[in-house]
Amino acid sequence: MKEIAIIGGNISGITTTFLLQDEYDPSEVILLEKEPIRSTAPPLYAVMAASILEKMLNQFGIDFAIEPFIYDLTQIHDVEGKVVLEFQTPLSIVDLSSFREKFSGIIDVNYIVDRTKVIGSREINEQKRKLSVRNRHTDVIETNNIIDASGFDWFYTKEAMKIEEYISFKHNFFTFYQAIIETSRIPIEREALHISFNEYATPGGFSILFSTNSDRLWVLGFYNKFLTHKTPIESVNTVKNSLGIVGRISQIRSRGIFLGRPLLQISPQNNIFLVGASNLSVYPVLVSGVIYNIFTTQKVVKFLLKLLDSQRSPKEISFELNNYYTKMLFPISEIFDAFRVLLLTVRREILEDFVTLSLEILKTIFRSSPTDIGIELIQMLVRLISSPKVSKKILTILRSVYDLLEVFKSKSDENIDSWMSFVRLFSREYSKQVTQLVPASLAKEFRLD
Repeated sequence: MKEIAIIGGNISGITTTFLLQDEYDPSEVILLEKEPIRSTAPPLYAVMAASILEKMLNQFGIDFAIEPFIYDLTQIHDVEGKVVLEFQTPLSIVDLSSFREKFSGIIDVNYIVDRTKVIGSREINEQKRKLSVRNRHTDVIETNNIIDASGFDWFYTKEAMKIEEYISFKHNFFTFYQAIIETSRIPIEREALHISFNEYATPGGFSILFSTNSDRLWVLGFYNKFLTHKTPIESVNTVKNSLGIVGRISQIRSRGIFLGRPLLQISPQNNIFLVGASNLSVYPVLVSGVIYNIFTTQKVVKFLLKLLDSQRSPKEISFELNNYYTKMLFPISEIFDAFRVLLLTVRREILEDFVTLSLEILKTIFRSSPTDIGIELIQMLVRLISSPKVSKKILTILRSVYDLLEVFKSKSDENIDSWMSFVRLFSREYSKQVTQLVPASLAKEFRLD
């Protein structure tokens, strides 16, 4: 019998286990991961703020064998390849596969059961649940609490979405890709990181280009899958041609991903708690969602530990955790979601305004303390709404986001019934607001598989 079972051994699962291992011994906590937790995988790159990455590595005592690439200069290109803006905020390119392998070293191996897939769950009573798992054999694990850190596998996510009447639309579905271009001639500046807003190649998204050696250029990109018929390889070629790059695509990887508003119900049932991408709060903005994932998971798990140590009932614990999350963390993730809506509507005539706004968001995140970041972002939103310099299109979206966050003032903390009424009210209001902002072709409901 376990006190806590954690589903998923990626970033949020490792962070959760790291925090729990100071409070529980391995006989009480188990981390279940379907893959070998410390295996190496092909490079998968992401962009992170260099200063925040350094602080985080120091916090956990992580030392990379190979230092991340750091770019002091970033150039923004429009659809024709023209540089429309430059900024000098140091950004790191990090191999997420290597990062995960190093990050997993912060937890005791005695907590880990890898190569083990969770295939089912069943409630025994209000206090206990059974997890069905499969490795070489099928087995059952009894536990008092479950932390779903399964990421985009969404072990309990769809159930939570159903409870709060979360509607998915075509504007929520994106394709991410990573490609390598073999070339001996790179006409863009090698010492800079390049971001291309190409509405033909990556509508609703953008691509990032960087060079790690003399004859290899990496391209990372994403786009809304319903705004284009291009395949990932066609998108890479379109970006490549717009920047005048000559070369051969030697490698390409891609996957579909769902991006939407964060859940309000991060504890959809008694004794079940969602962290990381499972609660839809992790967003790949201009920087990787990894650091934000670690930040939010730490906040949620630390508060959960206090609740588990109290004399509250399972229902009270779920209610308190949901309230804490919506007050402290939800507004930050919702502003990230506003960024996604802006990407879906941005066109070349408002590109410079859009990039300036994006940089303002990034600067706010970089300079704010973890406790003040939500307040700072909302204050920034208020300033931008009152600014005469912001384009009409962007202003409309910012006002809609602000109106959505204002709905929180009507939130009642009294009981679970009033809480659920609020959750469904917000869900309806969000769907109404966002479908009025995105292109009509994307405002259509689209069921998850």
